[in-house]
Amino acid sequence: MTERNAILAVIIGNLILAVICIAVGMIGCREGMTTAMIARWTGFGVTGTAILSVAIAGSLVGWFGIQAEIAGEGLEVILPLKMPWLWTIANGAVLTIVAAFGFRYIVGVAWVTGPAFFIVVIWACVTSIQDPPLTKEVNDAELSLLQGTGIVVGGYIVGSIVVSDVFRFSRSKRAVVSQVMLPRTLSIVAYMIVGVIVARACGSEDVINIMNKSVGIGAVVIVVAGEMVINCT
Repeated sequence: MTERNAILAVIIGNLILAVICIAVGMIGCREGMTTAMIARWTGFGVTGTAILSVAIAGSLVGWFGIQAEIAGEGLEVILPLKMPWLWTIANGAVLTIVAAFGFRYIVGVAWVTGPAFFIVVIWACVTSIQDPPLTKEVNDAELSLLQGTGIVVGGYIVGSIVVSDVFRFSRSKRAVVSQVMLPRTLSIVAYMIVGVIVARACGSEDVINIMNKSVGIGAVVIVVAGEMVINCT
């Protein structure tokens, strides 16, 4: 996939996700119910809702595993023991405990890791473009624009269909639209486009490798901390 098509896939995919988030979010805002309750009273019934909940839970467990693996690879770079599988398991165990018993502390950590992660991403983008040794020839994978868009949509589709769990607390439909478009869609599109640029400049799809080569070990620490916050939430 060319860089142009990758960026188009990011934009189109996230616009599709935004439409889904807004539609489901408005339903949650109006009804004030969770995803499971809405599913139950819109035709799925008790059995259908149970099946849907199991499918959603399975998807979220898989996403948790991916995030834990990224953090584990980062910890392997930071710490002397080169056993990424051990760091992945340890990371997942710590996050489970924190999410269960210390979730309120994650908000404070997010206020630090969020801006820090943004700065690191921009830094990596500028460095990878300006530093000739980092730039490599990239063999474009044979992905069409449609396939790339599908990958982008598939990465967050489960999150989009459960947003009523969050937006049932919103005060108005206008608030739902603004919360979807500003904090979520615009920021994710920006991050993904930077990711496309940096990945092609570094000739790698490994986020830990990219951050370590373009910015340094400090960036890896921030990425790991950011992944922990994301997984806890």
